[in-house]
Amino acid sequence: MVSERVTEGLSPDELEAYVRFHPRNKYVGTALGWALIAHRGQRRRSGEMYIEHPMAVVNILAGWGLTQDEFQAAGLVHDTVEDSDTALEDIAGRWGDRVAAWVRGVSKFDSELETLKQVTSRSHIDAGTGLIKLADRLHNMRTLGSMPESKQQAISLETDLVYRELAESLGMWVAREELSDLSFMYLNPEMYAKIGQEINQDPRTRPECYLHLKSGIEALFAATGLNCDVGIRFKGRNSTFEKKERKIFSGECSPNDLLGISDLVSIGVIVNSKEDCYRALERIHNQWNGQVLVDQFKDCIANPAENNYQALQTTIVSPDGPVEVAIMTPEMKAFNNLGIAYRMSIDSTARHTLLKPVFLPSGRALFLPPQSTGVDLLCRVDMSLALKNPVLLIDGKQFPITVVLPVGSTAEVVPTLDSSTEIDGSLFKYCLPISKNKLEKVQLLSQEQSLRNKGQKMLEELLIPRGLLLLEDLGKSLVNKIIRGIDRVDNRVKSIEQLYHLVGGGFLDVRKVTGLLDEFGVTKNQIGLSTILVTGKEDRVGILDLLSGTIANYGGNIRDVHTETENGFEIRIIVKGLNTEGENSIREALDQSKLFCSILVI
Repeated sequence: MVSERVTEGLSPDELEAYVRFHPRNKYVGTALGWALIAHRGQRRRSGEMYIEHPMAVVNILAGWGLTQDEFQAAGLVHDTVEDSDTALEDIAGRWGDRVAAWVRGVSKFDSELETLKQVTSRSHIDAGTGLIKLADRLHNMRTLGSMPESKQQAISLETDLVYRELAESLGMWVAREELSDLSFMYLNPEMYAKIGQEINQDPRTRPECYLHLKSGIEALFAATGLNCDVGIRFKGRNSTFEKKERKIFSGECSPNDLLGISDLVSIGVIVNSKEDCYRALERIHNQWNGQVLVDQFKDCIANPAENNYQALQTTIVSPDGPVEVAIMTPEMKAFNNLGIAYRMSIDSTARHTLLKPVFLPSGRALFLPPQSTGVDLLCRVDMSLALKNPVLLIDGKQFPITVVLPVGSTAEVVPTLDSSTEIDGSLFKYCLPISKNKLEKVQLLSQEQSLRNKGQKMLEELLIPRGLLLLEDLGKSLVNKIIRGIDRVDNRVKSIEQLYHLVGGGFLDVRKVTGLLDEFGVTKNQIGLSTILVTGKEDRVGILDLLSGTIANYGGNIRDVHTETENGFEIRIIVKGLNTEGENSIREALDQSKLFCSILVI
């Protein structure tokens, strides 16, 4: 029921808005009445009454499960301090210190990108403040179409650099996806449209594909008595674009389609318990036996992701391409989508970690736990720097990497070495537990790579007299025979990488490898292979033509070519049909060209 005292003095339009919002009690109703009066006469760029914005913010918060009175009141009055003569003391007196603190935080945060560092340098960000500000920004982005293009660009850039990072830090993946897509739409409209077209043209996004799989899973569980709820999710345009770029770079995705992105379409299977998750997984794998990409399976229940995401993820190869299946409980789904908002929806009074804003030189914001050091920043930005004796730059001044990052500072981790095989032991002592776990993994991988490199070098001595530098240059068929031969006497060897690792660590006698090479006829005379390896500082057009022409002039046939172009170039060519005289002639001809820093012909 609307209180006459609360609505006293409201205009007909304001009263209509009040009744439409329908506050559930006097506490919330007083906040709405206060906001109506504070924003009286104010209109948004679209022409609607300004009060529509705070009411929309409250509705967004409610959609995230944040329906508590304090969140509703804070959402309604969050702009009154800036847009009227309302004082924070007024808000604290009427709705409590917590609401006043949230409004103060939102008011400080509501700033242009250029001054955002100044306002965030004064304090950490409370989770409640962050959630209200995300809802505020999300509604502003949804209604950005009425703004001038220059304003659209500026607000979208700020959203991309700051607010999607805030959403990620709070575990608000639903908000992060929408904010990312909206900013992408304004910042790069052509690519936004192109990716949208690629998604629409992908056969997996057609109902014929995903509804076939969805109904198949539902029928499977109905027949086996397992209760479930099955839903479909399409990957957002911005995250699809970013993932495609990464996978093209790594060679896992074609530039011409999206088939390298297995989670473009994700089928969510919601079951009652953790035990049911594993039962569901077993039944899906049995039903689609032979169509499951085993190497893409992830158990994020037993081993939660860095952001505490929990689910069982598997991939089914449908007739139209790979489709992800994510299995989880309702509680896991809620936390995966809403993060800290889900926890605060259960208990808004619970104590939550504050966030410390830190800026990268690019302007992108990171929101870190209060005690985060330069080591933690490194672990968020680029783990490879851990092996390069890193130092920390804070606002342009150099500090040890172990320094605690100041709130609102601009920080950067820079290397002082090209590379090392060991991480400085002090890094492990001056970071958060999650960063320590990351460093330990990098250290382990680095040590393993060091052993593989050593093993590769040891085997190189066996291979050079046979015309080779690397075992894999023999070709897949012969390499597999050698691996199977070694596996008969040492069942730890299943791949070339494992072979290199065991040889480098002294766990496998190289004489076993020598014996198998002889057994399979891997000698210079029998396989007739030669290897040409050249390096140079500057990769020029025509170098490959020069190499192939020189090889052909002396009777060689190119079997395979491997190139690397980081820090200059390295080209390794496997050739068949050369005799000793031809090898010597090629070496002399390449040396006379003066194009190469080093030349090896074996």
